[in-house]
Amino acid sequence: MRHGCALLSSAVAFAIAAVFPAAAQQQPQTPPYMSVIVGGERPSAAETASQNVLALNTAMFSLYGDSGAVFGKNILAQHPVILALF
Repeated sequence: MRHGCALLSSAVAFAIAAVFPAAAQQQPQTPPYMSVIVGGERPSAAETASQNVLALNTAMFSLYGDSGAVFGKNILAQHPVILALF
């Protein structure tokens, strides 16, 4: 019985998605009176992607610094550096 219900619900979901493919892909539009609550217009996909990349880069700075310190320590352990001031 459960297998039949699952199969039927899958078939119904597939049929709905086949009939309304554009509605499933579009982002929901907020009504004008909701713009006060949600903060106006939504950023474009390109703006969101740029913000995500910048946030990732900012978050990775501490890892870059830590790995740079470890890398420098390993290099200096294997290859001594002599500094001379003339």
